[in-house]
Amino acid sequence: MSTYTNTRPLWYGVLLAPFAPPLLQMFLQITQAYMARGFSQIYYPQMELALPFAFGLPIGYAAMVTFGVPFILALRRFKALSWIAVTGGATVAGAVALVLFFGLIGWPKQSFVMSAAHGAMLGCSSGLMFCFVVGLKKTEHEEEFASERLSDAA
Repeated sequence: MSTYTNTRPLWYGVLLAPFAPPLLQMFLQITQAYMARGFSQIYYPQMELALPFAFGLPIGYAAMVTFGVPFILALRRFKALSWIAVTGGATVAGAVALVLFFGLIGWPKQSFVMSAAHGAMLGCSSGLMFCFVVGLKKTEHEEEFASERLSDAA
């Protein structure tokens, strides 16, 4: 049976994971501009590049506090903290958070499905960043117990 353990404190991930969606959004904006106009035609003023952080960080931290932290603590309590569980939960939380945000501000630029897919992608990036920052490692219990038995027998 294998479980995952974190090598760094969980609060590192809670503080740094919400930075992943704005960084990804900024990368997507630059990539979209490159695809549309070519590299020599890209012009992004600082304010336009700051918009993902102006909107994304508050949404990311709100989603982390309301969805992420309770979910992570529950996973840790039930010893189910893994890359797949964290990233899956973050994907669902990102989809819900972005759809709720667009619903609250009344900004129907995208359809419901596109908003949910976009939020899921941003949430997945946050979950992956959390796992990377926290340093989740897989541990094998059978190997630990077998090495303990060998050392006790000697």
